[in-house]
Amino acid sequence: MGTLVIVESPSKIKKVKQYMQRIVGPDIEVMASVGHIRDLPQKEMGVQAPEYWPSYEVSKDKRSVVSKLRAAAKGKSEIMIATDPDREGEAIGWHLMQVLGKSYNYSRVAFNEITHSAIEKALSQKSQVNMPMVMAQQGRRVLDRLVGYKVSGALIEKQGYGFTAGRVQSVAVKLVAERCASIDEFTPEDYMKVWAQIEKDQHCAKAWLHTDTFEAENGLFNDETVASDAASVRQLTVDAVDTKPVARKPMPALITSTLQQIASSKLGMNAKQTMYIAQKLYEAGHITYMRTDNPNLSDEAFDAISAFGAEKGYPMSDKKRTYKAKDGAQEGHEAIRASDVALEQIQVSLKSEKENEQAKALYHLIRVRAIASQCVDGEDDVTTVKLLGNGASGQSFSFGMKGCVVRRQGWRVLFSQEDATGDRSESEQEDNTAAIPPLSHGEQLSVTDSGIDKCKTKPPAYFTEASLIKKLEAEGVGRPSTYANIMDKIKQYAYVQEKKKKMHVTDKGKVLVSALDTRFAFMEVGYTKTVEASLDKVAEGDVQYSQLMGVVDDQINKELEAYGQIQKIESNEPTVECEKCGKPMRRIAKQSSKAFWGCSGYQDGCRHTMLDQNGKAVSWEAAKVQQQEQAKNESPCPKCNEGTMRKRKGKNGAFLGCTNYPACRHTEVAPTSSRRKKRNQKEGVAA
Repeated sequence: MGTLVIVESPSKIKKVKQYMQRIVGPDIEVMASVGHIRDLPQKEMGVQAPEYWPSYEVSKDKRSVVSKLRAAAKGKSEIMIATDPDREGEAIGWHLMQVLGKSYNYSRVAFNEITHSAIEKALSQKSQVNMPMVMAQQGRRVLDRLVGYKVSGALIEKQGYGFTAGRVQSVAVKLVAERCASIDEFTPEDYMKVWAQIEKDQHCAKAWLHTDTFEAENGLFNDETVASDAASVRQLTVDAVDTKPVARKPMPALITSTLQQIASSKLGMNAKQTMYIAQKLYEAGHITYMRTDNPNLSDEAFDAISAFGAEKGYPMSDKKRTYKAKDGAQEGHEAIRASDVALEQIQVSLKSEKENEQAKALYHLIRVRAIASQCVDGEDDVTTVKLLGNGASGQSFSFGMKGCVVRRQGWRVLFSQEDATGDRSESEQEDNTAAIPPLSHGEQLSVTDSGIDKCKTKPPAYFTEASLIKKLEAEGVGRPSTYANIMDKIKQYAYVQEKKKKMHVTDKGKVLVSALDTRFAFMEVGYTKTVEASLDKVAEGDVQYSQLMGVVDDQINKELEAYGQIQKIESNEPTVECEKCGKPMRRIAKQSSKAFWGCSGYQDGCRHTMLDQNGKAVSWEAAKVQQQEQAKNESPCPKCNEGTMRKRKGKNGAFLGCTNYPACRHTEVAPTSSRRKKRNQKEGVAA
């Protein structure tokens, strides 16, 4: 008879089978569903009121997978659903049961990590597929379809082909558009900072003028007369010295959103890359499940980390440290951590050497953050000094300076200075200044130097993927499993363009926001948060699925009626005309392939297409010429004779690398540009 175990990813099969055969016996077959096997139909909405029950169909690319699973299931005494331990995993399990049939003996086994102990525990706690969680997943999918299908259709009628609305990604585009608008509208203002340098016992320190007592427009000090007088101070008297111990608490272990943020800031990886690498680490058994919003570790994990830390001599906490999760967190799984905390280095075999290095670096961040989260606080002495002095006019001025001395490293012993910077709070980074010399009340200090720094206010920073994910999380928009997909979609549909990792809204993105904002409730950040909270209640069994779908659908229908009365929003983006028939070209973005441009006269028989380069339409002939020009400037690789030497960017600047990488790793120094050569020659620098 035997048992059939169904996991999601084929790369899990080997390890899961190995552990299950040791625990249960040899008569176990493990197969993979390769993700979702069914979805809503592509050519129709597939959802109807009042029940809002979807018309599912087996995905075209999964028909062979389903056939193999049906054949393998025949005669089995038990079918174990071992899909991922989240809503998506529960839904995939339910779909498998529907497709394979009701005549089998099904059980649900869920494990947070692919290790012997985790699978053994899961087998001892077998259950059934959690239907409220299935309904919550289905609810999100149906809501996305209601918005995407109905609103996108109306949007295309109004604005033309190429536009699409998304329940969550349209809100993300709105946030980027608003940030870009605030930057464009920003007017810098001048202000001044006055400093005076003192020296004692060979220690130099800067004191800064307290400007809060001077009247200033918009709160910015900009009085040149007062500033010049303050800068003329030649002696300062210590008026007050205050030293306080400040606890430096460790950051919690990583969750999905913070994993994506730290991978972006420290490793330069985007959200999609991060989740791909994390998935591979999880499937290889190196880390626990990577889709979670719970910052806390399990008791078993704490015990293992404590024992390992004590053996290494790390300053571990006596009891498990816990952290507050964000509002609305599901907290179904513990934070992300290394499956075996003692394993410092891992061996991985991904598609390229670059991915292998990314995997090792990501594993290091995950492992060290989890260990540090269970260490004792660091402790610093933060000293604040107030100094008084008279300017040339006799006016009294107050200056201040701040210093910090580390008293106890605590959790920080696990990080190098470079590593720790991104793991510190803003207040700690502000306090982390050089130590100031010991000072006492009434002490007289000579000013060795002084000056006026003329500054300008700065606009808000552009969103990066990391900061946008942080904003979405803070606003309750989306869930851990959706952030990478959101980032991918808003770039894929050319609503947002990334330039040097900064996210800029495109003209198309501005049109999207103008067309939808204030007209549809789903564009309001607070509304999206409310819907996500309602879906959580569906997962808990407290809200009826069809009731929630009906409320949202009714509102969309009312908004669509009003939307039909508005005028088309004109774009500043120039229209690209078809080279064959003269009709407008439209950018076509599909998840399964790269974007391209197609003629809007397709239905009339015009099949002309153009290449997409960063959202711009380029003819195939022009692209071919570009490649030929590029090839002229590339020399054959002297090592392998198969690739050519192409200019690339690395950590230490530009270099030439073989296009046959990773098979050939030959590199050369990049030639210096003629402009730089002239500048170097003028400055006496070797080219």
